[in-house]
Amino acid sequence: MSTIEERVLKVLAERCEVPPDASAETALASLDLDSLTLLEVGFGLQSEFQARVDDAVVADAETVGDLVRAVESCVSEA
Repeated sequence: MSTIEERVLKVLAERCEVPPDASAETALASLDLDSLTLLEVGFGLQSEFQARVDDAVVADAETVGDLVRAVESCVSEA
């Protein structure tokens, strides 16, 4: 598990119940995230990584891995 993946899971865990075996393949739908929580996750990712993470990308993410790739893209652009 990459450091970015661990940090993304940490941000998620601060906002919802994340199973201990969660990984990049974990579907966000399985975490019962509503639209408000997803918005909070987006803000949390921006704060954690000090990078602008597009709200639409967060909203369109289907897995934890999608969020990780979004963050990696934003961090590499910074």
